[in-house]
Amino acid sequence: MTTPALKALRRAFPEAEMILVGPASVRGLLHGAAWCNRFETSIPAEKMDAAVLLPHSFRSAWQAWKAAIPARAGCKSEMRGWLLTHAIPGIAGDRRKHPYSRLTYQKRLLEGLGIPMNDMTLELPLDPEAESKVEERLQREGIDTARPMALLNPGAAWGPAKRWPLENFARTGDLLAERWGAQILILSGPGEEEFARGVASAIKTRAVVLGPQLNGFPMVKSIVKRVAVMVSNDSGPRHIAACFDVPTVVFVGPFHPIISDNGHLRTAMLWEGVECSPCHRRTCPIDFRCMIRLTPERAVEAAERMRGRG
Repeated sequence: MTTPALKALRRAFPEAEMILVGPASVRGLLHGAAWCNRFETSIPAEKMDAAVLLPHSFRSAWQAWKAAIPARAGCKSEMRGWLLTHAIPGIAGDRRKHPYSRLTYQKRLLEGLGIPMNDMTLELPLDPEAESKVEERLQREGIDTARPMALLNPGAAWGPAKRWPLENFARTGDLLAERWGAQILILSGPGEEEFARGVASAIKTRAVVLGPQLNGFPMVKSIVKRVAVMVSNDSGPRHIAACFDVPTVVFVGPFHPIISDNGHLRTAMLWEGVECSPCHRRTCPIDFRCMIRLTPERAVEAAERMRGRG
């Protein structure tokens, strides 16, 4: 969801050397992007002219201040305004009561700096080597890439409150296989293997689990861009699907859907809006009503609507 801001910065400063600083885990996600010259996991020791702080954390501002970067721009939230040389007013209010998305936040920041952010589409580069490896992997699994593939994403790093029930994913996979003749793929991130295998064992049709052996984000992107639909919890891979205009159905439980809205017109966000939502809890203390009321039939109907928008 940060890529529209990165593209806007590159348009504003076409000749600048742009260095992205972030966790090592996302290096493969952005590898090959034209918006930056290189990626680092910490602020380089060399002299920087300016820092644009896209996260709203205190830590990011503190690190830029400690690195003595002369121009430090960001929203003055999290009591960090004194660390910034260009402090832009943030979005006021409790995000739970007045939700806004990351795109809205970053648009406020960049336009406060006089940088237009008109192109709000998400975008990610593909890796040619990963493209070749994915083709080989699918062939080994007996997947016919000429036929539609449906990708189920049952994991969510946030916690159990964001995970639609295992049996619902399985039923959805069966319905997509019956109605579309879809081949079912199940995506598993690190630590989510057991849940993914549980979906595969509960599904009646054949399903292929694609886990950490995909060797990171480059191969995940290449898988996602090939599928006819993704059915997903509200987690990172659904935003990858938006980058490649893949029809997507998302189950939104403990958060308001506006918070993770990425503007993708072929994404259906299913949300019950029950009386205790949004709670922002990692584990539901009661009956998980915000998720169990979202049925597989409703998910498949939404998938058909999103597919029809192509």
